[in-house]
Amino acid sequence: MDVGQADGGAPGGEGLPAYFTHIRPELLEMVPRDARRILEIGCGAGMLGAAIKARQQARVVGIEYDARAAQAASSILDEVHQGDLNAFAFPWGRDSFDCVIAGDVLEHLIDPWMQLSSIKSMLARFGTLIVSIPNAAFPQVLLGLANGRFDYEDAGILDRTHLRFFTRSTFTEALEAAGFVVVQAEPVLPPLYYEIPEAVRQQGGTVSFGPISLQMRDFTHVRDIMAYQWLFLAVT
Repeated sequence: MDVGQADGGAPGGEGLPAYFTHIRPELLEMVPRDARRILEIGCGAGMLGAAIKARQQARVVGIEYDARAAQAASSILDEVHQGDLNAFAFPWGRDSFDCVIAGDVLEHLIDPWMQLSSIKSMLARFGTLIVSIPNAAFPQVLLGLANGRFDYEDAGILDRTHLRFFTRSTFTEALEAAGFVVVQAEPVLPPLYYEIPEAVRQQGGTVSFGPISLQMRDFTHVRDIMAYQWLFLAVT
């Protein structure tokens, strides 16, 4: 359903859960400043889009599953569509956007690989895709598996609405299979990472988490395990 142009609706997302009103400065920083046509998939109440529009001249279109959040976003963004992305037919053709943002979205989808291909088909040449994705290799997940558990939760990496799980390597492969070139993969590191001795963080080594010990090969492997989330920037 098309919520429409920015001409009314609930301003600012008052009363919505905080999840829908995050600005996501780490994603904002990755948006090219010369992008003029931007699609945000999972736009929430439109706070990131508002920050983009305040920073640069851009038309920002949003897609949002939650009807209340979409209505709030419609008062901020230039165009908002409300619907389930699993059944959403993108109405845009090739060269419609300079940048597409999908923050904490693709892991909720039945077929994120198909959606990556669809996203690429809408981007301009040298267009940018920005994605945040949970890291399935995080110690919390590994520890649960070591104890014979894979328990879904209300939020976090094992959010019960997550249908697909990725690591840095497997999501890089998904992007490349869709025709993207990965330019940047940045880890979001939790406080637990900084509890690891500096020498191990830089050179690798053995780290214990309860009953399991992990032999981390080097700096990259430490981050592959310890990242709570990965931020990707890819280009067509």
